[in-house]
Amino acid sequence: MKQHIRDIVKYKYSKKKEVNKELKKKILKSIIQNNSISQIYKIFAQFKLELLNKNNKFNKNKKICLLLGRKAAINKKLNLSRHQIKQLNILGKIQNFKIKSW
Repeated sequence: MKQHIRDIVKYKYSKKKEVNKELKKKILKSIIQNNSISQIYKIFAQFKLELLNKNNKFNKNKKICLLLGRKAAINKKLNLSRHQIKQLNILGKIQNFKIKSW
Protein backbone atom coordinates (compact mmCIF):
# COMPACT_ATOMS: atom_id res chain seq x y z
CA MET A 1 0.00 0.00 0.00
CA LYS A 2 2.88 2.36 0.71
CA GLN A 3 4.10 1.91 -2.87
CA HIS A 4 0.74 3.07 -4.22
CA ILE A 5 0.76 6.17 -2.02
CA ARG A 6 4.31 6.96 -3.10
CA ASP A 7 3.32 6.59 -6.77
CA ILE A 8 0.32 8.91 -6.31
CA VAL A 9 2.40 11.61 -4.61
CA LYS A 10 5.13 11.29 -7.25
CA TYR A 11 2.54 11.61 -10.04
CA LYS A 12 0.95 14.71 -8.51
CA TYR A 13 4.37 16.32 -8.01
CA SER A 14 5.45 15.63 -11.59
CA LYS A 15 2.17 17.03 -12.97
CA LYS A 16 2.59 20.21 -10.91
CA LYS A 17 6.17 20.56 -12.13
CA GLU A 18 5.04 20.04 -15.73
CA VAL A 19 2.37 22.76 -15.43
CA ASN A 20 4.91 25.21 -13.99
CA LYS A 21 7.27 24.51 -16.90
CA GLU A 22 4.53 25.15 -19.43
CA LEU A 23 3.66 28.42 -17.70
CA LYS A 24 7.30 29.55 -17.81
CA LYS A 25 7.46 28.72 -21.51
CA LYS A 26 4.35 30.79 -22.26
CA ILE A 27 5.66 33.77 -20.31
CA LEU A 28 9.05 33.66 -22.02
CA LYS A 29 7.44 33.35 -25.46
CA SER A 30 5.20 36.34 -24.75
CA ILE A 31 8.27 38.39 -23.70
CA ILE A 32 10.05 37.46 -26.93
CA GLN A 33 7.07 38.45 -29.10
CA ASN A 34 6.34 41.72 -27.27
CA ASN A 35 7.49 44.76 -29.29
CA SER A 36 7.47 47.26 -26.44
CA ILE A 37 10.20 45.44 -24.47
CA SER A 38 13.84 46.31 -25.08
CA GLN A 39 16.04 43.99 -27.11
CA ILE A 40 18.23 42.98 -24.15
CA TYR A 41 15.28 41.47 -22.28
CA LYS A 42 14.13 39.66 -25.41
CA ILE A 43 17.55 38.09 -25.93
CA PHE A 44 17.73 37.06 -22.29
CA ALA A 45 14.23 35.53 -22.48
CA GLN A 46 15.19 33.64 -25.63
CA PHE A 47 18.32 32.34 -23.90
CA LYS A 48 16.26 31.16 -20.91
CA LEU A 49 13.73 29.49 -23.22
CA GLU A 50 16.50 27.61 -25.01
CA LEU A 51 17.91 26.44 -21.67
CA LEU A 52 14.47 25.32 -20.57
CA ASN A 53 14.00 23.32 -23.77
CA LYS A 54 17.54 21.93 -23.62
CA ASN A 55 17.17 20.67 -20.06
CA ASN A 56 13.74 19.23 -20.78
CA LYS A 57 13.92 15.48 -20.37
CA PHE A 58 11.28 13.79 -22.45
CA ASN A 59 9.38 11.91 -19.76
CA LYS A 60 5.97 10.71 -20.63
CA ASN A 61 4.20 10.50 -17.32
CA LYS A 62 1.92 7.53 -17.30
CA LYS A 63 -1.44 8.21 -15.70
CA ILE A 64 -2.24 6.44 -12.46
CA CYS A 65 -5.42 5.95 -10.46
CA LEU A 66 -5.67 8.63 -7.80
CA LEU A 67 -7.30 6.31 -5.27
CA LEU A 68 -5.61 2.94 -5.79
CA GLY A 69 -2.34 3.85 -7.51
CA ARG A 70 -2.91 1.41 -10.38
CA LYS A 71 -1.20 2.19 -13.66
CA ALA A 72 -3.40 0.24 -16.07
CA ALA A 73 -6.86 0.91 -17.53
CA ILE A 74 -7.21 4.55 -16.43
CA ASN A 75 -10.24 6.62 -17.43
CA LYS A 76 -9.22 9.93 -19.04
CA LYS A 77 -11.93 12.06 -17.49
CA LEU A 78 -11.87 10.79 -13.91
CA ASN A 79 -8.23 9.62 -13.50
CA LEU A 80 -9.55 6.45 -11.86
CA SER A 81 -8.98 2.82 -12.80
CA ARG A 82 -11.82 0.78 -14.25
CA HIS A 83 -11.99 -1.31 -11.07
CA GLN A 84 -12.41 1.76 -8.89
CA ILE A 85 -15.03 3.24 -11.24
CA LYS A 86 -17.02 -0.01 -11.10
CA GLN A 87 -16.79 -0.12 -7.30
CA LEU A 88 -17.90 3.52 -6.93
CA ASN A 89 -20.73 2.95 -9.41
CA ILE A 90 -21.98 -0.06 -7.45
CA LEU A 91 -21.94 1.98 -4.23
CA GLY A 92 -23.80 4.80 -6.00
CA LYS A 93 -21.03 7.40 -5.49
CA ILE A 94 -20.82 8.27 -9.20
CA GLN A 95 -24.01 9.60 -10.74
CA ASN A 96 -24.93 9.68 -14.43
CA PHE A 97 -21.89 7.67 -15.44
CA LYS A 98 -22.48 4.84 -17.87
CA ILE A 99 -20.08 2.47 -19.58
CA LYS A 100 -21.26 0.20 -22.38
CA SER A 101 -19.91 -3.02 -20.90
CA TRP A 102 -18.78 -4.02 -17.42
